Amino acid sequence: MENRNELFRCLANRLNGRILRESVAIPFHTGVCIVKNDFCTHILEIEFPPCQDLLLFHQLFQELCTKIFEVATSCGFQRMPGAYLASLPGEIHYAPPSNPSAEQRMRRLIHKPLYGGPFAVDRFNARMASTQIHVELDCMLTYSSLRRLYSYEYFVPLFFSNSTTNIPHPARCVRPLLWRDAFSAETACVGFPNEIPQEYDSYCRLLARNSDYRDYSLICPRTYGTFEFRTGCSQPDYQSVTDLILFRLIQCALPTKEDRAWELERAYFYALCQVGEIDKPLLFSDLDQISCRMSTLPKGLQALSNGLLTRLHRKPF
Repeated sequence: MENRNELFRCLANRLNGRILRESVAIPFHTGVCIVKNDFCTHILEIEFPPCQDLLLFHQLFQELCTKIFEVATSCGFQRMPGAYLASLPGEIHYAPPSNPSAEQRMRRLIHKPLYGGPFAVDRFNARMASTQIHVELDCMLTYSSLRRLYSYEYFVPLFFSNSTTNIPHPARCVRPLLWRDAFSAETACVGFPNEIPQEYDSYCRLLARNSDYRDYSLICPRTYGTFEFRTGCSQPDYQSVTDLILFRLIQCALPTKEDRAWELERAYFYALCQVGEIDKPLLFSDLDQISCRMSTLPKGLQALSNGLLTRLHRKPF
């Protein structure tokens, strides 16, 4: 914990920031960037303010993160390249919750039972890091779009995984599998959910069945008027983060597919996470839709999207 506090002091001194209760506030071009811990002190979370200009964000995000990582290295921290820790540090220090509600959530996660799925592991939250993206959408209108959004979600473990592992079992992208098997099958609103609400009232009823936990679905509405996309692993480089953000923006504009059974969508997603067989006709059809949507982007974003197109077409199938 003392090492963490020293890091926060160094960040505040070198980056013109100020220390808050359990975080550091650093000036960013659209507001304030918050550096804090996520669940435990060996996971550093960097929270950026809202941004409307992806080109500018791409540039300044890289500059700021480079400085943060330089300061962390000077304080004795090591940046891990992957998004999954098969072996935990010898001692886990949980980050002090920021409020009573967060403390209650943390206690429930720390003391929850260990269920019997193949990827059920002790202290699963302390083993992984993610790149979570909030997109401002009209939540009241977007509930009816959740099925469409989820139908393209398999792209994330297929093209953006940074948690490939053989422990506890072989997996192309283990993070969603850890979330799935950390809860009982009856728990609503976790991972790729068993059912999806089509309107706000049905979402509230579904969430009420999940009263012990908040919404931990892969795509979920948040109180900021955004939808949070939670599937993505922490990415290994700055371009990959920008590619993932751009994919999310395109995903929100993709057309509705022909209806496929929800159980099939869910099973296919988790099969891909576990090195399952790829449905190539479906993949190539969806890639065509993404390429068509990219051609309608503003010229600046089209240039930025070249990296995403390269990523989508270079992966071995």
